Amino acid sequence: MAAKKNQFTELIDILQEVNEKDIIPVWIPSLQRSVDFKPITVQQQKKIIATALESSLNTMAFNIITNDLIKECCSEQGLLIHTFDKPCILTSLRGHMLGYDIVGQSSTGDDFPVNVEEHCDKFPTHKIPKTLLNSKVIKHGDIEISFKPPLLEEDTAVNTKARKKIDDLIKDKNLSSSIGEVIVYELVKYIKSITISGRVLEFNYTDVLQLIKIVDQLPLKMSKLIITEIEKIKKYEDKFGTLTVGKEKVTIVVDARFFNGE
Repeated sequence: MAAKKNQFTELIDILQEVNEKDIIPVWIPSLQRSVDFKPITVQQQKKIIATALESSLNTMAFNIITNDLIKECCSEQGLLIHTFDKPCILTSLRGHMLGYDIVGQSSTGDDFPVNVEEHCDKFPTHKIPKTLLNSKVIKHGDIEISFKPPLLEEDTAVNTKARKKIDDLIKDKNLSSSIGEVIVYELVKYIKSITISGRVLEFNYTDVLQLIKIVDQLPLKMSKLIITEIEKIKKYEDKFGTLTVGKEKVTIVVDARFFNGE
């Protein structure tokens, strides 16, 4: 029995070594360079597919799992990777693992089979605007917000705290409240600090629920200004998450189904 256990352990070690050598160069938009990644394993794929049971309103578990996956597969530890890098990274890893033939979504919401290999090859041509990564100050009256695109760690911190609350609202069939909460959580991720009448609060995401209470009290005008800046980031992110096929704009829907080979 001990010999068999040693065999199993030895095989696992060999498989890990094989994965370490099977390197995938992946373009990271925020770094403007390629980084070596290890391939996605069956165990990681299982975790992703399990999130398909989530409500369509609550994709937080999927986001947490894929954030962790990126960190685990990345060969360079300690890199500052942003959430807007994810479509590029996950599409590249999926293509290597399951092939580049996917089922995208047409502008009318219908399934649209498409091959995205050429699309992935063009990722390095999309230069990032220099202002996109820099913190910027958004002002309204006596309120100043330092705005910046979130890192994977910050996204995970907010999602981890917020997930249960959203699940509870969905179970109670309080859909309108759950939609509103999701929007507020997204705003929190993009705020670095708030200054009100000279008093500064740094957002370090250790107490996410308290930060949410603060964002809830912001004037609607400030919320609109933040969303305008987020839309600029999303517009750049769309360069990696959408492609044109003939006259059709096709969206690459990165969800649990995307990693199931469909």
